[in-house]
Amino acid sequence: MKFHHLHPPARLPALLLSTTISLLSAARAIELSNNTITLEVAEDGSLNIYDKDKKAIISGAQRAVYFQPVDFQLENLSQWKANKRQQRTERFHDQVGAGNTLIITEQNKDGVIAEFSYKLYDSAEPIVAMGFSINNASQSDLRCYGAATMLSGKLTILENGTGFRTLLGSSGNTLNNVTEGMASQGLNSSMITSKVGDQQISLVAGGSKYKDFLRHIKISQAGNIPQLDIIARDPFGRLITAGQSYASEDQSIITLDGNNPFEVLENYANYTAQLNQIQLNYYNFPTLCGWAMGNRLGHNVPFNRSDYLVEEAKLIDATGFTRFAPVAIRLEPDTYAWRDNGHTSQGWWDDKHMLKYDRLAAPYETFEKFCQGITDANCIPFTYHQVNIPSRDFVRSHPNWVINKDISKIDASYKRYNIFMDFTNKEWQDYYLKVWQRWQGNGLKGIKFDYPQSGWMKDGGFEDPIATTSSAYRENFQISRTGLGSDAFIHERSLEHWLWDKKGEYIEFEYMPSDLTLGIVDLQRTAKDNSHLEPNMMGLIGKRWYKNRVLYNYYPDCKALHIPPKFFTNEKPSTREIKPVPMQPAARQNILTQMYFISGRLELSSAISTLDNETRHDLSRVFPVLNSAKSPRPVDLFLDKENPQIYSYEVEPGWNQVMFINTYHRGLTDEEINSLKGEDLFYALNRDPAGVQTIKAPLSGDQFSTGSLGLTAEKSYHVYDFWADKYLGTFAGSDSIELSLKPQESCMVSVREVQPQPQIISSDRHIMQGMFELTDISWNTEKSTLSGKLEIISNDPATVTVAKNGYLKTPTIDCDGAAYKIHSETSDYFKVTFDSAESKQVSWSIQFN
Repeated sequence: MKFHHLHPPARLPALLLSTTISLLSAARAIELSNNTITLEVAEDGSLNIYDKDKKAIISGAQRAVYFQPVDFQLENLSQWKANKRQQRTERFHDQVGAGNTLIITEQNKDGVIAEFSYKLYDSAEPIVAMGFSINNASQSDLRCYGAATMLSGKLTILENGTGFRTLLGSSGNTLNNVTEGMASQGLNSSMITSKVGDQQISLVAGGSKYKDFLRHIKISQAGNIPQLDIIARDPFGRLITAGQSYASEDQSIITLDGNNPFEVLENYANYTAQLNQIQLNYYNFPTLCGWAMGNRLGHNVPFNRSDYLVEEAKLIDATGFTRFAPVAIRLEPDTYAWRDNGHTSQGWWDDKHMLKYDRLAAPYETFEKFCQGITDANCIPFTYHQVNIPSRDFVRSHPNWVINKDISKIDASYKRYNIFMDFTNKEWQDYYLKVWQRWQGNGLKGIKFDYPQSGWMKDGGFEDPIATTSSAYRENFQISRTGLGSDAFIHERSLEHWLWDKKGEYIEFEYMPSDLTLGIVDLQRTAKDNSHLEPNMMGLIGKRWYKNRVLYNYYPDCKALHIPPKFFTNEKPSTREIKPVPMQPAARQNILTQMYFISGRLELSSAISTLDNETRHDLSRVFPVLNSAKSPRPVDLFLDKENPQIYSYEVEPGWNQVMFINTYHRGLTDEEINSLKGEDLFYALNRDPAGVQTIKAPLSGDQFSTGSLGLTAEKSYHVYDFWADKYLGTFAGSDSIELSLKPQESCMVSVREVQPQPQIISSDRHIMQGMFELTDISWNTEKSTLSGKLEIISNDPATVTVAKNGYLKTPTIDCDGAAYKIHSETSDYFKVTFDSAESKQVSWSIQFN
């Protein structure tokens, strides 16, 4: 089962419909099937789901709606008592396809009608899509706190399974580890897999569309069978007045037919992306953070001001780095309530207040001039926004725009975050939209939303009576998207569930990072403030690879490509003269490799203009980024490791790019920290001989149980190490690649199926070793000629490595528009270096005489 983005289905003529409906006995009501999945309502009203062979997949599933607050951690979540039930079917069409919906209508003693819908696609996809609606035919207003479209559904297909594993589909910095057993509970989605007989069976349940509710997925054990709850929930709930109906736009799905858990998870994410028509903006450039460069994570000198940042943009452009990629530069107006009697620029978001708090300065004293200065230097202007921490004077000026229209606490405790804007207030929305439209007109291209927990109004207080906590939270991001446009880069720093005041006291928001902003936000951050790299940071993202670059981009905050002052000094320099302490090549290449392959963004606390030429060269090797809805698989995810060590990306059939990581990590003693003296964590760990690891990747075999690359045992493969620029040899498909790495070292290799004729096996222009810069590669058997096109960057020689594959005579080369040179010839391969004073695409051919 494969889903592809952005191809809305045509409406199918009636004669082609493949979903069938059977009228059974009155006791069993209606059965709905699409030749892969069958839905059945049993005598007691429970839902049963069968596969194409009428083998039970899910049995005895109940349903519920919640009209009072409920603790979703409880074992018994049934509140709904229906005394009438009917079933019917309807046709549907959505962005994925067309099909039939089984609708179960239930009514309670008060006259409240709940409808639960279960969709099957005509295309016979093994998916059930679920939703709900409510008709309040009672005499009283109701508040719906949630609905379970599946409750206590026994996963009968996994009965008597062994080796159970679950994996939550968490967001932000919430952990998502592979867990043994049947127990799993959290937001968004969950996968469960087990060996039943000689077959691996995997299922995924999760949210696929969001509007008013979070999605809570719970898997628990019922004897020797796991059972499943899928619940839409919200802490404040959705008001449904007497006599009114509510059709929820929220949807969940279950993928019901999968052996390979990797594929089942990828299909879940791809379906969700297609349903929501998600078109992520990919961060095809490095981003510099003005705040991080200006503190001990970076250089510890002032940077976070318009004039300093435009100066850095100009210096970067002068180095020639923008030949490879532009650089996004983020100005962060991050003033806080306790520093000026509660007054900040937040809420005002104008030149006057950004000048007052020293974020704008001449000659870039307006935000428009800042954006223009950055743009003129071939860079990209970004800025920063606190979601809902308004300035005290702004709140006082707009008292009717806040939650509950109540600012009575503002004088009693202005240092505490206790007054919040109401995202559903119409006047606020009009004002807020104009802010984003003004910034878009100024040339702004990207925004970082900080402290999103401050937008989680769990107790309501909204002007819009039907708003939920979830819908109001989404509204903040939706208005920014509307104002900035579809091509703007929107970043949600989805981390803490609290805020603090100057004394270190906390305000609890009961916020949890989630997928609520799906389809609006491009990127979520997954780690707290840092500029180094640890295995857990990267492992957290790697374990949700199926969502990364598909539903969201994920990244673990900024990284330093020099050794930042936090490792060797507490002193503030007396001038802005910057002399960064360089990293050793293995250290920076480790950071660049992991950030390229795993992270959806590379953000830096290092001023690029201050880095040495070797570091900038290495940085240029990781652009362009992976810019499609696909991420490398952590193929050893299910091998009981704390974090994956092997990631594989299929460029095309027979060609995988594979990253190996030594994830050894330990805490440092105080003595070790004090002895660093200009070294960073990387060097300290590399002094530990116990941390050296040999990492082994089978080329073929069952991926789930062996961590293999999924290649063919009967074939052979060339393997080439990118950073070492080293041919590792030819491996049989039945062999394994074994690499010995020091702690936190990584290695990128190209693994390509051996062809019967000469072939390219590597390129040094880019870390993907030919994926981007080499195109139209072909072999002419009659002329014994290998040919193609190469994208050259000016004054950046590009070397291509060609395997001879038995063609032993010295070849001749022709190239239109670039100088070239053949060298480093061995019996197995040779290299060709191309060079040009201009950036352009050139055609080349290599004839084997």
